[in-house]
Amino acid sequence: MKPQFPNRFDLVSLSGPRGKSFSQREDAFQQLVGEGLQCLAGPYAHVAATKGRDGSIDAWLEASLDIPSPFHGLPAPTIIECKDHDDTLPNFIKNVSSGWAKVKEKLKGEAENGWSGLFAPWKNACGYAYCVSAVLHQSARESLTKEIQQFFASLTVDQRPPIQAVRILDWTDLRAWLSTMARVSDAWLGTGSPAILTYSEYQTSLKGFREYLLGSRLPFVSPGLASPTSPESLLSTLVNNSEKPGILLVGPGGVGKTRTSFEVARLAEQQGWRSLHVLPDEPGITSEDLASAVLPGNSSTLLVFDYLDQMQRLDLGALRRYLIPQAEQRGMRLRFFANCRPGWLRESRPARDELFATINLRQDVAQQEKIIHTMILTAAPQCLNRFGETELLRICGRRPIIALLIARELERRLLAGTLDSFEFAKLRTGDLLHWLRKRLADDGMKVDVPPSPLVPSRPSGVMVAAATAFICAPNPPETLVRAAAIAAETYGESCNARFIVTALESLGWLVKSSGSWLAAAHDVVADEVFDQVTFEKGYVHEVQFAAVLSAWPAAENIVGRLATALRRVIGAIENQDAANVLQGAAASWLGAHALSIGQYLASAGPGSADSTSYALGATLNGIPWADVAAQKWSDLISPWLACHGTEAAARHLLYRGLSRDESASKLVIPSLVWLKSFLDVYEASFVLAPLLGRTDLEPPTAQQAVAVGQIWLKKFPETFGRPDSYSPRCWVELTLNLLLLKKSLRSRWLG
Repeated sequence: MKPQFPNRFDLVSLSGPRGKSFSQREDAFQQLVGEGLQCLAGPYAHVAATKGRDGSIDAWLEASLDIPSPFHGLPAPTIIECKDHDDTLPNFIKNVSSGWAKVKEKLKGEAENGWSGLFAPWKNACGYAYCVSAVLHQSARESLTKEIQQFFASLTVDQRPPIQAVRILDWTDLRAWLSTMARVSDAWLGTGSPAILTYSEYQTSLKGFREYLLGSRLPFVSPGLASPTSPESLLSTLVNNSEKPGILLVGPGGVGKTRTSFEVARLAEQQGWRSLHVLPDEPGITSEDLASAVLPGNSSTLLVFDYLDQMQRLDLGALRRYLIPQAEQRGMRLRFFANCRPGWLRESRPARDELFATINLRQDVAQQEKIIHTMILTAAPQCLNRFGETELLRICGRRPIIALLIARELERRLLAGTLDSFEFAKLRTGDLLHWLRKRLADDGMKVDVPPSPLVPSRPSGVMVAAATAFICAPNPPETLVRAAAIAAETYGESCNARFIVTALESLGWLVKSSGSWLAAAHDVVADEVFDQVTFEKGYVHEVQFAAVLSAWPAAENIVGRLATALRRVIGAIENQDAANVLQGAAASWLGAHALSIGQYLASAGPGSADSTSYALGATLNGIPWADVAAQKWSDLISPWLACHGTEAAARHLLYRGLSRDESASKLVIPSLVWLKSFLDVYEASFVLAPLLGRTDLEPPTAQQAVAVGQIWLKKFPETFGRPDSYSPRCWVELTLNLLLLKKSLRSRWLG
């Protein structure tokens, strides 16, 4: 569920980015109420800064508010006073009275001075709202109201503001109102999910290499306002498209998809939209998570999905069936902006295509040069002065992310006095591995160095270990160290894997992700190192390739990591023949290791069923392993199903496998068995829906599926009795699926 403001006001509960910026209760309370007023009344609300304005008006409203709020009906202009009182203290009511006494003395003095300066709005004030952060009982509320009314009545006619109404508002009045405003709640409480961040939270989270997404760190190079891929055009297309609620921005790694998505979100925020960034972090978000973050509320909301193709747990069909209708019922404008690699489009995804209009992001030569020039100017200004733009462009190359990483390392070395100008002149363009070798060698590790900087070298165990660490991320550092060590030993050259992982982190190529986990600074970095170590010009270095994949026993989720990384790398290869070569090598490898992997995942330790389910689900999720997994079913999948097939964790494997033609037929019976145990939970729909969506069910099996579906519909006829329950339209659709399936069965039987 989305976080709600608590029953008692306290700083600890304010865990959003705005809430965390305050250390004093009174400052936080005043600004929280003020930002609620600004969200409610826009330019008609004026809020004083917390600091440097002591004694001034906290906030005031120019116009009366007709929309529901604690301030509804107060005549304008309305003065708002905010006072913090800790109602967990004994005799706090006395503190409330003392607080008003101090305000009264202040106002009395300002009245005698003619309401001048910052207090000038009092001359025309018709309403007065006295807000306290405590929860007041009725007698205290009535007593305080009477005291305030008597004060204004006691002023002389020439000093008395034209106050017509006084209203006392305590935390009970305010918290319910503040919770209804999504943008205020997001800023002060967060979304409740570490993988769903508000725009402010996302900005704050950008550390290390990801700081370059910020305009203050690296200016955005626009393709021009008229371009269909400019943030302005994309947002306009998204908002005005009546056919599809989403845009899927497609392009190769490093082309600028994430930065463009961020700029679209920034513009949306400026135009009053609520932007939420959905991340592919572990364990991954679900449609239920999104519903909790988006609902309740009625603010226009933009969901920005970074790397949509990596979100294994997200059921796009559920967004269409459940979340969109529920948003429509609330009068909410809901839009989706996502990005992915081109390879994902080669796979059939009807739910994706129903939600998203596809737009390709490509940079022409002129824009690409501007981007790289901006990167070099930002990351390596001293190198630019010393070596000139032409030489730096040659060394950094024409791929923006790679160029930025190399430019940063060049600048670091120049400032440290370790940049060899002679070697510099002979470097290959965009050679990322050269700088990794240099860093390891500088720190005392023996690495292979090419006989000439102009020719490639045979990848060493060190490079194999580095490639493995990248391809197995994100994961905890210890897991990456273990994976890198296994790969190097398999290759026959043991090395200090911990040192390598530490070096990659110090280079900024591995960065902190969720908690203490490490992730690649960018997928392009992982793919480039993996490509140079294992695959070159359509030829697979089989020994190195097998060594990298040999890291699968390092942790239960590594098989899933390998499947995801290979799918990403293969999908990014433009030459289909070359892509087929790598896909064939990956398929052959899994075929040879399916039995060992299957036994390992089935017998993993207690509490591992969820991670192993997702790992196997990744092998069924398209290229390069879905076909092999189906062929090696008894080796790879059956052992796990025998151990965990009736557990809740099997939901993901069943959902993923039922959605693929290669594996669906093998999961029909296991799914029916699983459903019989979980018909009492609404999550069963995520197995039931793809099962009923199969058109290849044999009549006896289809009859069982229909019967199970009818039982489930009776248990959940319309709602779940929850405040965020999904729209009844989803049940109509599910019922229709059942009827269509029955009709299909009757046709078969009659035939």
